[in-house]
Amino acid sequence: MEKVFLNQPPALKNLIGQKEIALPETGINIEIFYSQDNASQPIITKMARELNIDCIILGGEMESYKNSPLGSIIINIPNDEFNNVRKYLDDKNVIWKCFELDEEFLGRGEIC
Repeated sequence: MEKVFLNQPPALKNLIGQKEIALPETGINIEIFYSQDNASQPIITKMARELNIDCIILGGEMESYKNSPLGSIIINIPNDEFNNVRKYLDDKNVIWKCFELDEEFLGRGEIC
């Protein structure tokens, strides 16, 4: 079940729908996924401190699955910080993707 949530195949997206999120006109929107492996880690705050960047938290959801949190948070970062953020998340083995309401681009090494 956790892998299905993290990969979110089209059938799952159709079933659960997509929430309306107000996206900023500038910056890059990134969805960070939390699983049993990283749910108790302060990924976003540590990243902001270590990279010395500001980010906007746009929304997210956390659920309990087998007594462990499972969910995602969408953040907005400045365009010029994307490569640093991408490297940070990849180095920490965090599953992420660029997020847009109309289209989504897979993370983990893909350019948004």
